[in-house]
Amino acid sequence: FTRLDAGVEALKKVKAQLKRYRQAVLKYAFEGKLTQEWREANKDKLEPASILLERIKEERRKKLGGKFKELPPVDTTDLPDLPEDWIWTRIGEVIQKIQYGTSEQAGDDSTGIPVIRMGNIFEGKIVFDNLKYFRKGWPQLNDFLLKDGDVLFNRTNSMELVGKTAVYKRNYPEAIFASYLIRVEVNKDSYNPDLLSFFINSFYGRKYITSVVSQQVGQANVNGSKLSFMPIPLPSPVEQKKIVEEIEARLSMAECMEKNAEQTLKQSDKLRQSILKSAFEGNLVPQDPTDEPAEKLLERIRSESAKRLNSCKIKHDRKRRALNDNCQIEE
Repeated sequence: FTRLDAGVEALKKVKAQLKRYRQAVLKYAFEGKLTQEWREANKDKLEPASILLERIKEERRKKLGGKFKELPPVDTTDLPDLPEDWIWTRIGEVIQKIQYGTSEQAGDDSTGIPVIRMGNIFEGKIVFDNLKYFRKGWPQLNDFLLKDGDVLFNRTNSMELVGKTAVYKRNYPEAIFASYLIRVEVNKDSYNPDLLSFFINSFYGRKYITSVVSQQVGQANVNGSKLSFMPIPLPSPVEQKKIVEEIEARLSMAECMEKNAEQTLKQSDKLRQSILKSAFEGNLVPQDPTDEPAEKLLERIRSESAKRLNSCKIKHDRKRRALNDNCQIEE
């Protein structure tokens, strides 16, 4: 088992390294390193983010009118330096709406509409497992029906998991979202929803969440207002698309490697069980036909064991008789 154990240990290390690799990919992406060469080759086609941000603000002023509120500038003291044509802004600048999910009780009738809950967000994706459902005629269905590009943010969970985020895609089953999730409707002309999700799940997004989280009765919470104030890097829309492509290519490769590692670990466990089974069936080494049959060996062991036991009894009886004789002499 020594070599098998060494192989299993190596596979576990691979899984841990892949987790660090994913975070490194996101970190480099939001420092501009993944698209550095591409950016240099296409800099004449890229709109400076400062101009883009002013246009975004102007569109928000027109849309909101008297309700428009200027968000405070971003304090970049603890944030990384960005490429020359990028700028720091806030989530609130690039979204149309933030909405909390429904708190009504769902059921188990799978003929209804599935409800995405916090457990359905896993490693940056929405997984359709262990679902609850609302009936299709539910009156509030349209208010909570998810649309392509909606970013789902887990506002309440454990300290470790609060803030995990994923994007709903048009090819997913029709679904609504539950109360511990926040729907972020992104202005797609300004910001790529996938890029926003990647950033929230990155080291920098996690760092901000940790700094603003509040804890109540063992649960960590980040409300919609705090989420809207999260600083995010703003590249041009063209580069945003390229960054997402670069991230997805690398994460897809890491996911494939992790699946292979998982499958090999399962095979290793089966191999261990198979070896043990073969060992107890006597199939690991060639059998010598001159060897004493197991039945005779077992019978001989029993016979010798009985002889030893009988010998012990004889010795014990002799000691007892000698002890009794000594006692009678003394009397």
